[in-house]
Amino acid sequence: MLVDEQVTMFLYIISHHLKNRVTKHHFNRSGETVSRSFYNVLNIFIRLQDVLFKKAVPITTNSIVPKWK
Repeated sequence: MLVDEQVTMFLYIISHHLKNRVTKHHFNRSGETVSRSFYNVLNIFIRLQDVLFKKAVPITTNSIVPKWK
């Protein structure tokens, strides 16, 4: 299976909160293939989380921005 189809399947499951059974019928793949592809892409996202996601900066108590007071 191509990488773009795996990523599409992953985003489809995440965005619509679908089960494996629904996804396998939509993409015409076996349940094992859907599950394996989902966890492959999930592991990539976990490994790249430092690159993909911005770290939250805590707001200090002496912040001068009126929005955070």
